[in-house]
Amino acid sequence: GGFLVDNLVFTFLLYLCQTLNWQRRYEILASIVVARVVSATFNCFCNRNLVFHGHGDVLKSFIRYALLAIGIAAGSYALTAALSFFADARGVVITLIKILVETGLFIISYRIQKNWVFK
Repeated sequence: GGFLVDNLVFTFLLYLCQTLNWQRRYEILASIVVARVVSATFNCFCNRNLVFHGHGDVLKSFIRYALLAIGIAAGSYALTAALSFFADARGVVITLIKILVETGLFIISYRIQKNWVFK
């Protein structure tokens, strides 16, 4: 669910930024940041309750999840921007690059959530 939310918001915002002729590096950054805030909030509560069945302190889990989300978002931005610039990608191709990058980051994120965020 969060993957879909993140990529739909990202693609919409990327299109909007490109329509407004933002500088390329800012359109990717702004789109990733806003999409990540929306999807991370959704994911945190879904993962805690449906995936990991967390029974601990909600605030502690949310803070840990926020820290993880910031780290993953930074990695996503750095890798997506670098690969997009290297490939001279635009539009939907950037979304495809982002999906590939985040597929790898998902494995790292899952393990951290299981062993630290929602334990």
